[in-house]
Amino acid sequence: MSLAIGVDLGTTRCAVGVFEAGKAVTLLAGRQTYRETSAVGVDGEGVMVVGERARRLSLTQPNQMLLGVRRLLGRRFDELEPTHWSPIALQRAGDGDAIVKLGEYLLAPAELLAPLLRQVRRAAETQLGEQLPAVVVAVRGQLGDAQRRATIAACRLGGLEVRRLVHATTAAALVYQATRATVGEELIAVIDFGGGGFDAALIEVGEKSVEVLAQRGVDIGGDDLDARVVEWLQAEFSEQSGMDGAADPIARSRMRDSAEKARIALSDSKDVTLHLPYLAADEAGPKHLQSKLTQARLEKLVGDLLDRCVAAVQRAVDDAGRPVQSVAQVLMIGGCARMPALHGKVESIFKKIPSAALDADEVVARGAAILAGLLASRSPEITVQEALSRPLSLQIGSAAPLLLFPRGAAVPAEHSEPVTTPGDGRPGAACRVLEGDRSGGESPLLLGFTVMGRPEIEVKFTLDASQVLELSVRELLRGKEARLVVEGRGGFPAEVLTTMIAAAQAEELELRQAREIRDRRQRLDNMAQRAERVVGEQEKMHPDVRAAVLAGVRDARAVLQTQDDAMVTTAIEAFAALLRTLPGELASIAAPPVVGRLQPVIAAPPKRVVMTEQDLLDADEQG
Repeated sequence: MSLAIGVDLGTTRCAVGVFEAGKAVTLLAGRQTYRETSAVGVDGEGVMVVGERARRLSLTQPNQMLLGVRRLLGRRFDELEPTHWSPIALQRAGDGDAIVKLGEYLLAPAELLAPLLRQVRRAAETQLGEQLPAVVVAVRGQLGDAQRRATIAACRLGGLEVRRLVHATTAAALVYQATRATVGEELIAVIDFGGGGFDAALIEVGEKSVEVLAQRGVDIGGDDLDARVVEWLQAEFSEQSGMDGAADPIARSRMRDSAEKARIALSDSKDVTLHLPYLAADEAGPKHLQSKLTQARLEKLVGDLLDRCVAAVQRAVDDAGRPVQSVAQVLMIGGCARMPALHGKVESIFKKIPSAALDADEVVARGAAILAGLLASRSPEITVQEALSRPLSLQIGSAAPLLLFPRGAAVPAEHSEPVTTPGDGRPGAACRVLEGDRSGGESPLLLGFTVMGRPEIEVKFTLDASQVLELSVRELLRGKEARLVVEGRGGFPAEVLTTMIAAAQAEELELRQAREIRDRRQRLDNMAQRAERVVGEQEKMHPDVRAAVLAGVRDARAVLQTQDDAMVTTAIEAFAALLRTLPGELASIAAPPVVGRLQPVIAAPPKRVVMTEQDLLDADEQG
């Protein structure tokens, strides 16, 4: 397999990057970048609906279609504000996780995301003409352990094996490293403001390395900005019509859709007019909504949210421990990063105009593909070092928490800690692993565990490159494995996930076989139609050839009247064998259908400029 694949698992849309022959491009749909809308749902017949169709249906069936499902992955019910997701109903699962009620169905977020990822994988495999290898998936930098494990579980349920998770900001830095026009080490700031969250990272980019120095973020995304606009629209509608704009889920859904479009438009325009006809009706007739939203009003509506985002940028700068003047580039990615108000606030921190040189629609997918290519290489030319997003601490009993891994620690990482037990088979003191800190607004409890065995037990904490935590224990005296009981971690138990994956694979195999049967029948029918057309058009065709072709057409159509796939396969082979012996267009009909293959057009890379020491001194003086 010569391809390496990266997937941008965005809150609003998903994209696929392909790394081949030293170049990273995005999967195409026609002449445009392939981007699958991150919307899922269940229709009235209980059939899963994904992508753009689910987004459109959300306007008329808002209680059965879910946008931004990625934001629910690995989340505890108590962490969420259920009214934010209305009219979608959230419920508490037995383990405390949040699950989603769509119509009559109760589903875990990972189960909902899996069909969308399956659609993305099929689109990629159809275009590339081969099965996908293990992929690198780009995610938000501030995801916790539970969210990362839920993301990997969703990918596996969707048929994607995950080689590694990478932060979207790191992926963007890899693209910058591959395309920049200068050499040498640079400190850059990458700000990712998408539909589901805000992340800021300080990253050192060298000729052979990409190292994350600091990573911060907040759970504020485009969806939250749109919610503020919806509140304003509801007030406007109430003032214009005297009706409650929040009462009707369909009206709210239309407002949300209009709010998103208006926010996007205001990145380039000073004002935009929102017109929603027939939003409601009463005895007096239909009620419409028409209001003008300006950039200034939008900034006032979301100003406090943007201030929290900018505070995260400042914390990242402080964590990096580098003077802000040393930041060479400020790169902004994500759909919401185009907001003029945010640009102004970021510029005030770095005293530098943010750059929009990287294509926000494809840079993350391309960067993830670059990392996939590096991981697949036996001797990668570039090392990528990410930093831990949230600190991890251990609390034994009621003692003060002990820091295991500080924020910003290089990953992967390991830490071992001795734990004392009674030594008579009874469990030791209850232990808790804490994630994040309260000052950052992060949920502190990750999991609880107890150990049993000899008096002296060593617990080993292992963080892999995806920042997923694993625990193991052993007796210090004998070196044998001890018993570890983990509680309250949430997510699917390993045996349940294995069963679900097997069921999903069996279902997909059944669907693929049905699709192949349908394709074979279609191919035989097309062969018969084309052959009959050629015979009808060529009046000078030899009578024996004409008779043989028409006999083959009759045989093909007779087979199509049956439901026997084996007979269809045999008929295709027989008819193709006959046609291959004939001249001209008839022989071409026997050729098997061509499987699509990505043929990207790659622009020439920019020339690299080698800067001398004197050039650098001159640049410092000019700065």
